[in-house]
Amino acid sequence: MREPKGTRVPVAVEVHVGLDGEAAPRSILWADGRRFGIFHVLGREKARDPRTREWGWCYDCMVFKDVLRVDTVRKRLYRFGARWAVFPGDSRDLEARTDSHAK
Repeated sequence: MREPKGTRVPVAVEVHVGLDGEAAPRSILWADGRRFGIFHVLGREKARDPRTREWGWCYDCMVFKDVLRVDTVRKRLYRFGARWAVFPGDSRDLEARTDSHAK
């Protein structure tokens, strides 16, 4: 079970749902319009939001860092019910730029 660090930042996610009903995230979309494609989902595990204590899933993903789709970075993406989020303090990767959301 993973318990992320930091504050939950909501994101939109493009998802592929297979014939078996499994949801696989395909890209992360930030509120400021940035879009990061997901190259590969390495796995998923149960997760719990440290603030709300809500149970969900943590998807361990390889995400393209830029529009050119050259470099990838590892990112943890969380799903709690129908809502998707990242926890910027949780991993050593893609920046959330939460300052742009605060304005």
